[in-house]
Amino acid sequence: MKKFIKIFIILIIIVFITFGIYKLTQNKSKKTTSNYPDLEKYINTIYGKTYLIPEFENINDADENWLWENINQYLHNNSEFDERNSKQYDYTYDEICQFVNTIYGPDLKKTFPTGAEYMRYDTYHDKYGPTSYGLEYYYDYKIENIDKNENIYTISIYDFTVSLYRTLGENPDDLIDIYNNYEFILNEDNGTPITSIKNLNDKNFSNILDYKDKLSHKILTIKYDEKTKNYYITSCRYVNTKPEEILAVYYKKMQNTFEVWNIDYEYDDIYTSSEILVKNFDKLSSIYTENSIETYKNEMDLFVFKDNGEVYITAGDINIADYIDTIDIKNVKNESNKISCDIVRTFRKSFNPEDTEYNETYTKTDNFTIIKDSSSNSWLIDKFNYNN
Repeated sequence: MKKFIKIFIILIIIVFITFGIYKLTQNKSKKTTSNYPDLEKYINTIYGKTYLIPEFENINDADENWLWENINQYLHNNSEFDERNSKQYDYTYDEICQFVNTIYGPDLKKTFPTGAEYMRYDTYHDKYGPTSYGLEYYYDYKIENIDKNENIYTISIYDFTVSLYRTLGENPDDLIDIYNNYEFILNEDNGTPITSIKNLNDKNFSNILDYKDKLSHKILTIKYDEKTKNYYITSCRYVNTKPEEILAVYYKKMQNTFEVWNIDYEYDDIYTSSEILVKNFDKLSSIYTENSIETYKNEMDLFVFKDNGEVYITAGDINIADYIDTIDIKNVKNESNKISCDIVRTFRKSFNPEDTEYNETYTKTDNFTIIKDSSSNSWLIDKFNYNN
């Protein structure tokens, strides 16, 4: 009898353990992304490919490049896009605005820009169509988990850059490179990838969250509207943002202000004047402090600064990427409202692969400092060197 009781107790314990494992599995399954296919489809719509999802607490504060490029991407993926006929211009402006409302909801008070800034525009028929995509690299993400509280979803994602550069050309290596975002911002395909894969079905890509420490972490908040049956993103919060990520973004912004194609001027003036008025210098220089503007004036031969405040351009394209091999961020110091580092630039002595000096390099180290502006709650470049 005692033996029977012991067996019975053991069976009861086994049943409880089995039930407990089942419940744990069920609870865990609520966090797996497969339970929310429509939500995942929406995240793919608003995440974007050509602009990283920005940080914002209110959709009206989100970066407009990201906002409107998502509309372009949505139409490209959901219309009968054909460059060879009029299907590329299928949408009226009112229809575009309806798509904006469908994707972002009534909380967004901004309106889609008219004209051809973010889409193809047929002035004769007053119709819009999506632009085509031929990306050499794009931003992608993996969902870590999804938490649901009534109609509010909190999504943890890690994102990264996917480069297809080595799959292009006549003799491709057939490798797709995965970079952390700030390494790619600094060096593009000259950088060191986190991993390289044969295709997107590679297990290393499926397990990209194994490299969490090298990826950028973001928390999305998305609400579901029972009335419209649509999802709307309400915020994106960056988690444990690495100082290197911020430094890379602003170092790249600094580079962009030196590149001719970002300067707004009258093109025809090239043929009639030795100095051409820069029409958007205030916008270009808005990322600098007054201290840094003085450095800008002293170090840059690209611009001529007049006493009346006007700025002129005299030189040609000085894109840094043409003659720098790699850029590295070293010795990062992160204070409360100030981040500084050493920027180590590695130069090739020659860019001709047949030259004996092609693999010979030298380095130049500059200090780069950004400070937090309390009035705008944004970073401004305060110190840099750029005299080559």
